[in-house]
Amino acid sequence: MPEKQEKRTKNPLSRIHRHNRKKKRRAVIGQRRQRCVEIVGDIQKDMAVTVISAGEWSVHDMLIHALDFTGPAECWIATWGGWESGLRPLVEAKRSGLITSLNILTDERTRLNGDAFAQYAAANCDRFKCGQCHAKVFTLINDKWGVVILSSANLNTSPRLEGHCIDEDLDLAQFHKTWIGQAIKNKGPKALRGTEEGGFGRWNMDQEFLNDE
Repeated sequence: MPEKQEKRTKNPLSRIHRHNRKKKRRAVIGQRRQRCVEIVGDIQKDMAVTVISAGEWSVHDMLIHALDFTGPAECWIATWGGWESGLRPLVEAKRSGLITSLNILTDERTRLNGDAFAQYAAANCDRFKCGQCHAKVFTLINDKWGVVILSSANLNTSPRLEGHCIDEDLDLAQFHKTWIGQAIKNKGPKALRGTEEGGFGRWNMDQEFLNDE
C-alpha cells in the first residue's frame, strides 16, 4: 500500500489576505530567514501588498527589489531619520544609473545631532533637506511605474518588527513626489498648510485628489 502522506499544517504566521478591492492586494507576514524577495514577491502593476517584516530586511532592500521591475527611476524619500547603512545601497544604485535622482527629506534632529547620515546624504543626494518630518514615505517613479512604500521604519537597517504598505500607482507616486519636493524646497510642514505655493490636499481611497478648504 502507498505510504500515507503527511498532512501539511498551514503556518499561521505566513498567510495571504485578499482584500475585496479591484486592486491585486495581499497581506503577508514575513518570518526570520525569509528573504525580502520571497516575501514581497514580484512588483506588478496596480498591486497593493501589506508586509510585516521581522527584522530580516529593511526599506532599502524593498526599494532595490522594486527597481528590478521598474527599471531606472527617481527616488523620493521622507523619513524621520536614517543610517548610512540604509542610504548607501541607494547611493550605489544612483551611481550605477538605476536611481536617476535621489531626494530625501528628513527631520532636523539629524543635522542638530551632527549625524553621519545627514553628512553622507548631503554629499550624495540630488536634493537633501533637514526640516520637520516624522513621515516615512518611500517613492520610486518613472514614466511607466509608480511604487510607494508607506512604512513604520526609517531609512535604516531595522532589527525590529516593521509594517510596510507597498502600492504600485503612478498617480499616487506623483502625489508623494510632489509634496516631498515642496517640503524639501520649503523645509517642512509650512509648505503644505494650504498656501497657494504649497497646499496640496489629500489622497482618498477613491484615488481622487481633493483640495483642503
